[in-house]
Amino acid sequence: MKLGILGGTFNPIHNGHLIIGQYALEEYELDKLLIMPTGLSYLKSRDFVLSREERAKMVMLAIEGEDHFEFSDYEIKKEGNTYTCETLEYFKRIYPKDELFFIIGEDSLFSMESWFHPELIFKYADILVAVRDRDKSQGIEEKIKELKEGYRARIHLIHSPRIDISSTAIRERIKEGKSVRFFLPDKVNDYITENKVYTSSSCEG
Repeated sequence: MKLGILGGTFNPIHNGHLIIGQYALEEYELDKLLIMPTGLSYLKSRDFVLSREERAKMVMLAIEGEDHFEFSDYEIKKEGNTYTCETLEYFKRIYPKDELFFIIGEDSLFSMESWFHPELIFKYADILVAVRDRDKSQGIEEKIKELKEGYRARIHLIHSPRIDISSTAIRERIKEGKSVRFFLPDKVNDYITENKVYTSSSCEG
């Protein structure tokens, strides 16, 4: 089986995440795509982030009824900091005969060497890169070549459309009282509206 893994803070998950996942699924003929909210990442700032339970709930709502998408609670259940190499080692251990494909954005590609044990990340999984800025494609290709030579990394590009949606922008729009209806799956938008998530009062403290 070819197993894709799309991790992220998902604060909140939005249509851009899902579109990238769908293109990866189709282009690389993945059998299943795990959508995995992060727990406590040592690389992330400690800005306002919803609870693990709320982010998990929105992910589950977002992929409800999608046969090839599956929610994973591995990282949100893990105590302490989460490290990608440990996550991939875990999935390689429980799926020893399967191929793992870890999906990242182009910004992450340029910082992966600073991650905890990058050599193990490249050992356990192929890397699928979602490219945001096609004008930087030459720099991306050069970085891929460098990582292949340095780590024997297996890195491929996801040829998805450019999608300028960010979780940060969604949170800001909500705080300003603006609609985010077309940025999110309907069930996620309904959850945010009904629970007054990301409003000014909910983000205090």
